[in-house]
Amino acid sequence: MFNYDDLYKCVFDKKIDANKLIIITGYIGPAIIEDLNELPYDIEIYVGMYGNNISKVLHTTLLSQNNKKIEINYTKVLIHAKCYIWLKDGIIMKSLIGSANFSMNGLKTPFKEVLGDIPCNTYSQLSEYVNYIKNHSYSIEKYLGKFSSIAYIDENTKTISEIEVEVSLLASRTGGKKNILGEITYPGDVHKAGGLNWGFSNGEPLPNDAYIKIPIELIRKNPLMFPPKNNESNEYVDVIWDDGTRMQMLLEGTQTVDDIEYPKQISTYKSKKELGLYLRKRIGDAIGIKLIIPTDSKDEFRTNINIYKDKLITKEMLEKYGRSSINIKLIGEGTYYFDFSRKDREGVTNE
Repeated sequence: MFNYDDLYKCVFDKKIDANKLIIITGYIGPAIIEDLNELPYDIEIYVGMYGNNISKVLHTTLLSQNNKKIEINYTKVLIHAKCYIWLKDGIIMKSLIGSANFSMNGLKTPFKEVLGDIPCNTYSQLSEYVNYIKNHSYSIEKYLGKFSSIAYIDENTKTISEIEVEVSLLASRTGGKKNILGEITYPGDVHKAGGLNWGFSNGEPLPNDAYIKIPIELIRKNPLMFPPKNNESNEYVDVIWDDGTRMQMLLEGTQTVDDIEYPKQISTYKSKKELGLYLRKRIGDAIGIKLIIPTDSKDEFRTNINIYKDKLITKEMLEKYGRSSINIKLIGEGTYYFDFSRKDREGVTNE
């Protein structure tokens, strides 16, 4: 069978008669590893394209996910293959091969990657290849490589320097539409009906929903930071925050930059409120204000808007928190590091 849509469903099949799943992947997304705990198999993962240059943030995150059920290994040689192999008592029962890395980006974005069944008459050669991988790998617990300035090596082994971009949470221009409170956005404000306060818009977003805007100027200066859209679907990415929180997110929407279509915002994919709840709690806990809106009903929110108007995040709140931007690094294919740590006026991190 040849698969090009919903590859996640193919890999996370619980009905295969097997007791072990071996994953060979060039790159890996940490958020998707959590989903492996739902499978009825022991898991071995072999990650092949980091060599001796992996982001410390990514390595530390993977190390925290390495356990008795999920065994993660790095290869000693560069391996670009993507194989998913199910075994029962050491015998191969099923196997998929293709272009999809083990990440949300690789398995969830429609039409971007493919996976197909390996014929049974090639299982002996496949077993030889798996043994080669195992003999040229080691547990990530034994990693002694460097955490260099190289954040990510792409599929053609070209290096991308560890560029860090700063994304402002403040509006750059006046917003045309009023929010539920009848307010409009002025330059330098937190957006009154978008971004952190998306739930205050007069549209469909729910009260705690939020997104992070991707400015056109940022894309022009750093075109490799966020990939162009290659189809109508939103692209899935993994995000690791500075406090260790992991999120599965989407590069959403479309904006045209120099005749090329790019995403225009970032939000959590299962629920837009996941990002909003996280940032509202983080900001609120730091400044001593409860910012989480205690309802998921837009109708109830509208009816009692005067009760909830103090939940609108303002520039003054961000100034009290200690920053009004998020620093972003690309640390792997479809994997980002977001830094929202508090800083004092001299720029020294307080968290």
